[in-house]
Amino acid sequence: MGTWLRHRLTYANVASTLALLIALSGASYAAVKLAPNSVKSRHIADGTVKGKDVAKNAIKSPQIAPNQVRGADVLESTLGKVPRAADADTLGGFGADQFAASLERTIVVSPRETQVASGAALAEALASITDATSANPVLVWIEPGTYEVDDAMTVPSWTRLSGAGLDATVLEGDGALVLESRVQLVDLNVFLDVQIDGVEDVLLERMAAPVYISNADGVTFREGSIRALVDSSEDIYVYDADAHVESVDSQRIFVYDSALDSGSFESTDDVMLVRSQLDDVSIEGSFVTVKDGRARGSAIQDSEVTFLDTQIIDHFEVLTSTLTCWRSYDAMYVDLQPDCT
Repeated sequence: MGTWLRHRLTYANVASTLALLIALSGASYAAVKLAPNSVKSRHIADGTVKGKDVAKNAIKSPQIAPNQVRGADVLESTLGKVPRAADADTLGGFGADQFAASLERTIVVSPRETQVASGAALAEALASITDATSANPVLVWIEPGTYEVDDAMTVPSWTRLSGAGLDATVLEGDGALVLESRVQLVDLNVFLDVQIDGVEDVLLERMAAPVYISNADGVTFREGSIRALVDSSEDIYVYDADAHVESVDSQRIFVYDSALDSGSFESTDDVMLVRSQLDDVSIEGSFVTVKDGRARGSAIQDSEVTFLDTQIIDHFEVLTSTLTCWRSYDAMYVDLQPDCT
């Protein structure tokens, strides 16, 4: 056997055998060392790539199709707070406990089956307020509807009575709203007499109402439509309103950016009308300054009036008064006695 193999072990046989072995080895090597990006999805059998086969951080956002990662695929404990939601645990700066406490001081009044029943619900809500203070004020939120009030209702101090707007929350009837000190009425259309007597620091904002003010100190009207009778009071402010004001024996009345339709100031000191229009306003025995405004069809008697940058038009009459005009002018049908000095 050995002799037979030795006779046939030639150089050609050895060379060809080695060549075959090298060729086979090269094919195996090529199967392991593939060219970059040469393996495509079609070369991989379904379900054969496992998580352990993927390098850490190898899959980035561009490699994931939109809307493919679901909530169930995310470990919630690994998520941090979104930077822009740093205040998401609070509402208006208040934590959950603080906000819940503030809601305890809010009373919601809803309309009932009839307007009379609705008014009774409002009266009951106001009567339940017994402990409102500066540190613990109460908001009474009146939902849209019409509430009939046929008796006087007292709005306690440190109470804000708020509706849903002039065209949404209406109070009407033969009764009245009696306001104590430091009360706010907001976003209401009131066809009741609003009585402000012997109190201070009252705000009426974005509302319409007839208001009777007597011996009061610090009443502010802001926006809306107001018909106010002011007697022996001081520090009355009107802003951005359509107003009818009749004032007697009062002082320091300030009107800004408003329209005064008729009305009067009698024995009233320190009246300041700024950027406002006076139509048919009577001023008697008073001290009045009109600045950046317009006066139409009004009369001044026994008063001291100063006009600054004001247009005086249409039958404006001044009798037995001291009239001072700065950068103001008069138009046709104006009878100034005496003339502007």
